[in-house]
Amino acid sequence: MEVAGKRCLVLGGATKQAERVVEQLLAAGAVVTVQGYQLTANLGEDALDGRFTWLRRELEAREFARFYLMINTMDDPEAGRPGVEFEI
Repeated sequence: MEVAGKRCLVLGGATKQAERVVEQLLAAGAVVTVQGYQLTANLGEDALDGRFTWLRRELEAREFARFYLMINTMDDPEAGRPGVEFEI
């Protein structure tokens, strides 16, 4: 899948899986946004360096349409689905 220059959303940033996904998307040239209240230490450093956008809030259902690709890296498979409430 070609993601260079495309907006990609990663749900959750507190896992090693999130780190791998973000790194792969960035390496492929994607414009990455991570949504979650916590980040791993490595992702926190990358966020401070401006490598991706970090959203520390829940997204509204209408906002999901802005992204070409969405990947859920949270432990809860229902988390991040529009209209579904979840806790982090």
